[in-house]
Amino acid sequence: MDIVFSLIFLMMAYSVKNLYAFNVGEKKLISVIFVFHTLICFVATPILFNGGDAKAYWMVPKELSFEELWLMVEMNPRPTEIMYLINYIFANIFALSFTTGMLLYSFLGMWGFVLILATVKSFIPDLRVLRGFKIYGIPVYPLVFLLPNTHFWSVGIGKDTLLFFAVSLFIYSLLALSKRFISMVVAVAIAYFLRPHVLLFMVAGFALPYVFSPRFNIIQKVLMGGAMLALFFPLLNSVLAFAKIDQLSTEHLESFHESKAAALSVAGSGIDLSALPYPLKVLTFLFRPLFFDAHNVLAVVASIENLIQLFLVLFLLKNRFVRFLRKADFIVKGSFFYYMIGAIAFAPMMSNLGIIIREKNMLMPGFLIFVLTAIQFKRQQRYKYGR
Repeated sequence: MDIVFSLIFLMMAYSVKNLYAFNVGEKKLISVIFVFHTLICFVATPILFNGGDAKAYWMVPKELSFEELWLMVEMNPRPTEIMYLINYIFANIFALSFTTGMLLYSFLGMWGFVLILATVKSFIPDLRVLRGFKIYGIPVYPLVFLLPNTHFWSVGIGKDTLLFFAVSLFIYSLLALSKRFISMVVAVAIAYFLRPHVLLFMVAGFALPYVFSPRFNIIQKVLMGGAMLALFFPLLNSVLAFAKIDQLSTEHLESFHESKAAALSVAGSGIDLSALPYPLKVLTFLFRPLFFDAHNVLAVVASIENLIQLFLVLFLLKNRFVRFLRKADFIVKGSFFYYMIGAIAFAPMMSNLGIIIREKNMLMPGFLIFVLTAIQFKRQQRYKYGR
């Protein structure tokens, strides 16, 4: 059974690109991403089996009856219990191994990457035009889709992979919401039950372009603003309940941040952010660990990835970033706002580098979409003005 399902999941991961209108050259690139993604999956399997939550997410449902599991979810509908419920069919009924479960989640992570590429392709019809574009001598495309840390947290059994997929699906569904309403519902459901604050970030991030867009009149903005507020406050209540915050006040938020930071610092690779000004906390969240923080192989890999992201951000700041943001499509703007809102919100709560690179992974779809479209904008400007 494990062999059969493993082959099925691998074939699905390899073939998911055929669901979208990629040309031959783009499909070859996606096949390269698939090979890299699958290799990371096999590397990550023993690591996650011997540490972290992935093992429990897969093994606990094996020991429970459905009635016991359902009662557990009813009594305590927290993300951990919901993860047990999600995995029950494959882990318990089909009795699949942990490795096969990793291949299932690896397929979902791979699908997330394909959705990001499909979203970028809606703005850049032929992605091959990005080939050869370099920043500080580094070829950006397709390197940005071969970042090991991003793949590592998109192959494992757990919330990180599901959220990476959900965020990618959410953004892709917005391109043609009337046609992709069901996929939007799936994306929203995953985010709501596993990380309601991430859904809140997405709603806020993609509402802002509408509110400030000159293309819409005041009546349209009021209607859109009202719709977003109707979603915002129920989501906010869910986030407060999820975080166990009694009320939205400075005192309660500071208490939550302090307790969260203290809990995370116990896990190892802790850093003291309490004395840092807020902007430095945000920069720490976005670009650390760097090499001076590295204490193991994974931290070194994360440092390389963060250095590449830092170069990309410096490139944006040097190349008419504000002008591009002003002219960009609302999906691109929303991707940027989602990324920044997430970074600003997460920064004061994180004091552990391992947790930082995990939490940042769910923001990466927005970052990749924004960066690649900005690169194309720069490329068009060079062609237009002969520079």
